[in-house]
Amino acid sequence: QLVLMAVAEALRSNEKDPMKRLYPGGQFDPMGLSKDAAKLEEMKLKEIKNGRLAMFSVAGFFAQGLATGNGPIADWQNHLADPWHVNVATNGVSVPIW
Repeated sequence: QLVLMAVAEALRSNEKDPMKRLYPGGQFDPMGLSKDAAKLEEMKLKEIKNGRLAMFSVAGFFAQGLATGNGPIADWQNHLADPWHVNVATNGVSVPIW
């Protein structure tokens, strides 16, 4: 694998066209979603917002782990087993602040 990647990178670095150097196989768009420029910009914005939401949720996982000492799946299972007594209001350390 190392040899194959080295050959691929060597071929890519010999390319003079900057767009072909960045995207050696061309832009990956098998369904043709980037044909409409306005729709493409809208989809790019949605993708960025989705990534930001995902990063925020991971921060929530970390905060939950610090507050309870468990992982998110274990806390979810505990909540499903007893939702009225295992929730954010009964945690005691809901929002950890250092």
